[in-house]
Amino acid sequence: MAQGTNNLDTKGLVGQTIGQKYVIGEYVTGVYRDIKPENFLIGPKNTDKWCTVCLIDLGFCKSYMESNNSFRSHIPFKKDKPMTGTVRYMSVNNHGARELSRRDDIEAMMYMIVFLHKGQLPWQGVNEPDIKERYRQIGVIKYNTQPSELCANMPKIFTDLLTHARKLRFEKRPRYRYYIAHLHLVLSQMGFTMDEQIYDWDQSHNPKFRTPAVDQTT
Repeated sequence: MAQGTNNLDTKGLVGQTIGQKYVIGEYVTGVYRDIKPENFLIGPKNTDKWCTVCLIDLGFCKSYMESNNSFRSHIPFKKDKPMTGTVRYMSVNNHGARELSRRDDIEAMMYMIVFLHKGQLPWQGVNEPDIKERYRQIGVIKYNTQPSELCANMPKIFTDLLTHARKLRFEKRPRYRYYIAHLHLVLSQMGFTMDEQIYDWDQSHNPKFRTPAVDQTT
């Protein structure tokens, strides 16, 4: 995915498709924990998978459910956990050494969408040579950057989604279908329909028009 060159219709479309993947992903009760553009692939041109978003590299995935005497429950909240994933997109809770849950994937996804649209995030460019101090400084900038500031000049839904993710309780289920519905609404308000399925990077061929699929085999 090219950074800083994608229109908001593409971000809305990608966000909606990723949201659909997470609804399906709940059936395997996993937290991805390493959201970044490099881990989302698009199907080959001129094939029936051209608009399929594939999620790859599941090495950091972790279940948010655990079994206790045949009863399944959400994992407990813990502190002093090591940071996991890519620092540019990791959640504020990740910087705070807290156990990750579904809310943190949503927060990281919003940082990725902003990055794809604007080409950079406010915490990029920290040049501290010590990696622990660099990660700490990035976390401070991230914590102090309000969603409305980060998502400036973008539809309000992006601010709302990031705000909601940051306020969500550890064990609370994100409102996936709410996110998807409102991203769809943004696309409709912009005059972009789900039937068109044309990404910014995909203008050079004649796509097969269909609802974007979610590949569960990756």
